[in-house]
Amino acid sequence: MTKEKAAEIRVKMIWTVIDGDIYDITNYVNDHPGGYKKIMRGDKKDSSEMFHRYHPGLDIARTPVVLLKIGEIAYLKQKYL
Repeated sequence: MTKEKAAEIRVKMIWTVIDGDIYDITNYVNDHPGGYKKIMRGDKKDSSEMFHRYHPGLDIARTPVVLLKIGEIAYLKQKYL
């Protein structure tokens, strides 16, 4: 893959962080039950607080979104353990 193609993908990718885990939600945003606009508020940022506010008591590990995990941010993981 060329650097240009990688940069293009990176710009178009929609991702968010929840409890220190990074999720590629590019292909999920149109299926989000709360709507496109709401989920896009978390694009390219830590949306943990917002996620828990709108989904109280929901364990993300028990949702299909967990399959979209692409990485984690170690220092944030410690905060949520």
